[in-house]
Amino acid sequence: NLYTEPEDAGNTYREEIMAQFKAMIRSERRKADSRRKRYFRPDLSSVQAYTESIEPYRRQIKAMLGWPLTLTPEDVPARPKARTKFVAEDDLGRITRLWVETLPGVETYGLLFIPPGAGPHPLVISQHGGGGTPEYCSEFFPSWNYNDMTRRVLRRGIAVFAPQLMVWADNFGPKCDNTDLDNQLKQLGGSYAAFETFRLQRCLDYLTRRTDID
Repeated sequence: NLYTEPEDAGNTYREEIMAQFKAMIRSERRKADSRRKRYFRPDLSSVQAYTESIEPYRRQIKAMLGWPLTLTPEDVPARPKARTKFVAEDDLGRITRLWVETLPGVETYGLLFIPPGAGPHPLVISQHGGGGTPEYCSEFFPSWNYNDMTRRVLRRGIAVFAPQLMVWADNFGPKCDNTDLDNQLKQLGGSYAAFETFRLQRCLDYLTRRTDID
């Protein structure tokens, strides 16, 4: 005869494991809060001092998030290539679809809105949220949550770039699961956060070198 017991007989032990884990997390979070206050102390005496003092933090967060943020300036051109497609010109200015080369064979897509006048114009990023698109947050069709945020900025005479993150609702294209993308990138020493941040950086590398952008 072999020993048997009810299937829930070990539940108490698993409850104990979970309670210990939660207590550990609470304790470590309190310690982390204290460490952060001691660790992050930028020099606020001047703009130049602040810029120099946060550079080590920038390098560390890039290393933490991983590839492609860990690429060096020697790995990528200062000004990435870009291609454009005219969309329309309306009462608020000129609208262009823009593709910026992020990595070899990889582009970042978005909508660029340039207000009337020669410029150069200040620039704002209009970033959609999870499940959104540049067209959606720019009210190319009615949205229930973006409140015309792109054109509210454009009306102030400010250029606006609305990029597409690698996340959108199923009705806007092929299935795009950023959790799955993150898993794939982590297998390569990167992360979804690093990839999206790098894509936005490369867009800014292009946009800030345009003569119509300040």
